[in-house]
Amino acid sequence: MPLPRLSIHRALPCLAVLLILSQQSYAQSSTLMKAGPPTPATIAGYDKAHCVSLPTGVRVCKGLSESQDALVLEKDGTRVGTWPGIASLGETSDFEVIQGDLDNDGKSELIVANHDSTSNGMAVNVYTISIFTAEAVTNFAQPLTFCVEEYGSSGTFVSHGSQVDILSTRWQWTNDPKGRRGNGLYLMGQWWRYVHGELVLSTNRTIPARRFLQSFADERDRTLTDSTIPFKWLTGIRAETFLIDPLLREKRESVTEGVITNVSSVNKNDRRVLTIEFKPDTGASVSFNYPQDFGDEVKGLSYVGDWKKNKLFPSRYIPSSPDRWLKGRRAIVVTYREAEEKVLWLR
Repeated sequence: MPLPRLSIHRALPCLAVLLILSQQSYAQSSTLMKAGPPTPATIAGYDKAHCVSLPTGVRVCKGLSESQDALVLEKDGTRVGTWPGIASLGETSDFEVIQGDLDNDGKSELIVANHDSTSNGMAVNVYTISIFTAEAVTNFAQPLTFCVEEYGSSGTFVSHGSQVDILSTRWQWTNDPKGRRGNGLYLMGQWWRYVHGELVLSTNRTIPARRFLQSFADERDRTLTDSTIPFKWLTGIRAETFLIDPLLREKRESVTEGVITNVSSVNKNDRRVLTIEFKPDTGASVSFNYPQDFGDEVKGLSYVGDWKKNKLFPSRYIPSSPDRWLKGRRAIVVTYREAEEKVLWLR
């Protein structure tokens, strides 16, 4: 099946998932509960909105106005905070609210999964996932966010008894890991655990993948709205395993080592963006934008990675406390020539 060569993981934005407490929810697993669907609502400052109301007095809304799209958190009728959220094609009903104890510490996190976009052609669904601690809901703080290409409530958040693994996914052009075929398009996954406002690698370090052959295209068409995707796609008999992320096989154009001296955060184009000040061991300081926007390749970072574990964090990943995550860390900035990607590797 001929496919156009395009960099899907760079062309698609992402949105957010928020975890919430609700008696009007059904059991998604022994650990997670999904709230009922958003309903039309009126909220101040927005021309159109849908909300999910919870019996705890919490309400999560997605609003659209001429000046901005946003996700809104209310408590007992009072707005306590907002965070970036894209209303794709003006739609405000396409988000999910989930509640559960992701890190098994006895406290429920609040998750909101927002639909950012759907691509032309393959109809790749992009979601931004936002995760709030219980404390961040009571005393509003920006959530942990990251982006996935393809989403399902119980196929992105996969429960195993009392433990939850998070499956981040992206589409990637690369060679067959077994060398049987040439270049092709793969859906690639990585397993994570949520721990106190950050993502850490799961004990399952494998990189599950599925090549986009006709059999996968047919299965994907049949199951695109199944809540168990993408897990369902990446665990069947046709799934494969990569030993290393394909990006890391690309030739390095430049490598610069130094220290991260400062981190600041702004909301830009309906997304949260970090400005990262990096001081090389030799030469002047450089300011990078993360995640990068189109046309921002020179001063933009595509990904952040863990150098010792040789793993990339999910697309557009920003934990709840970026300063704690980045400031003062030694790092290596690597530009990969063929992929045209710049990665900040944390030492």
